[in-house]
Amino acid sequence: MTMLKKPKFISLAWTAMARYGWLYVLLLLGFALAPSCVGDLGTVEVDPAEPGARIPDDFLGISVEWSRVLDYLGDSTGGVRPTTVTLLRAFEAEEHHVAVRIGGNSQDRAWWNPQGVTPPPGVTLDLGPAHLSTLAALVEVLHTRLVLGLNLALGDSVLAADLVEAVYGTIPREAIQAFELGNEPDLYRFNGRRGLDYDWSAYLPDMEAFRDGIAARVSPAPPFAAPAIAYRFWLRNLGDLFALERNRLALVTTHVYPFTSCANLAPSPENLLTDCATSRIGARYTPIAAAAHAAGLAHRMDETNSVSCGGADGVSNAYVAALWGADLAFQLATAGLDGLNFHTPGEYYAAFLFDPSGAPVVQPLYYGMRFFSLATARHGRLLPVVVATPAHVHAWATLGEDGAVRVALINLDLARGGVISLRLLGRSGVATLVRLCAPALDARDGLTLGGQTWDGSVDGRPLGTAVSEPVAYDTGAYRVPLPALEAVVVTVAPAP
Repeated sequence: MTMLKKPKFISLAWTAMARYGWLYVLLLLGFALAPSCVGDLGTVEVDPAEPGARIPDDFLGISVEWSRVLDYLGDSTGGVRPTTVTLLRAFEAEEHHVAVRIGGNSQDRAWWNPQGVTPPPGVTLDLGPAHLSTLAALVEVLHTRLVLGLNLALGDSVLAADLVEAVYGTIPREAIQAFELGNEPDLYRFNGRRGLDYDWSAYLPDMEAFRDGIAARVSPAPPFAAPAIAYRFWLRNLGDLFALERNRLALVTTHVYPFTSCANLAPSPENLLTDCATSRIGARYTPIAAAAHAAGLAHRMDETNSVSCGGADGVSNAYVAALWGADLAFQLATAGLDGLNFHTPGEYYAAFLFDPSGAPVVQPLYYGMRFFSLATARHGRLLPVVVATPAHVHAWATLGEDGAVRVALINLDLARGGVISLRLLGRSGVATLVRLCAPALDARDGLTLGGQTWDGSVDGRPLGTAVSEPVAYDTGAYRVPLPALEAVVVTVAPAP
């Protein structure tokens, strides 16, 4: 593990002691530690009188490959895996329902083949009744909605329509948010699914012909999602898509990964805390979400995670992914998106995994998702927030239908911590906080959220006693202790 707070100071202390004695050491450590341990960290001001957009109850989601439906979501026999249900049902405590997208690279290699006939070239994954019964069972117990990926790369609308009809024969129609037309078509010319000249001008008629062919065979026409693009290059074309497809699409989907491990380009843990991995992503998609809504379309980031190509060891499976995941969810909610789906599982990234015995291995990203859920509970509506701090602190606030104000403070600073003065304009009440923390930025275990951990859980339920800390109130502000690389949800209950 990389301990990021102490070794440098310890080295300086020993050097100073040898040269100048203990008095100098005490002065040195006093100056060094004051900003990060005991000093004021600035102010956060929230206006509860100006509630904005409500965060959708299904804003949080996961994205799972078609190839992992049976063993990750299911019990491999067509039923649902009970531990998966427990982990996803936990969000219902805050009145959220985790959305599920089935797709990814495997969707452009999959087809509906219950009879086991020889597949066409490029198809390597047979989908059958067990896949759909697993999803139907998941919908029944979690009351969630699905986005289901279709194989645009194959380009056969008749075969795709067969899958759509089979879905509607197994899963309630209202549970299907959309059928997604292909996965990352902007990469088709690089992965061999189309020629090297495949660009937006070739994709658009390709997608439209595929969609219209399905709609001609399935009545009433199902809702569709597109374009599921991977990179920024095609974002400039989305305005044209909104104008042309506003009456023929139900959902706009995009994908984002701030980093990649392809070609050995994996980032360090600290990279996930930078603006390019957090706030710049929110800024990039704010105008796109607004334009989609103006066209009457919802917009989901229906595939995202920290590092593409399966993630990075010591980054995607470390505590930093919890901080990043919570932060990204708030960035995209503030940007106006209707939801995001964390892709899971990968080689290193995952919300949760299962060991050979079937016991869950709950990854740090899941803690970040739970943190976001706690901070947006009870149909939370976003509130205006003003942050004034020299540290790298992000802050958001929501007003729940229960009248409580919830403020999320995420300290992404590697060194600076202290006490945040939290002011709620025109509001006071009893405040408590729940803390997300870990032994180190690259820690893979030892994480706690509100004093509880999933380390050692055998059934998906957290271990330990839930702990909420009281928050002191002084001269018009709540005094919130916020060490470096920790996050808190402060809940201010309405006055009786």
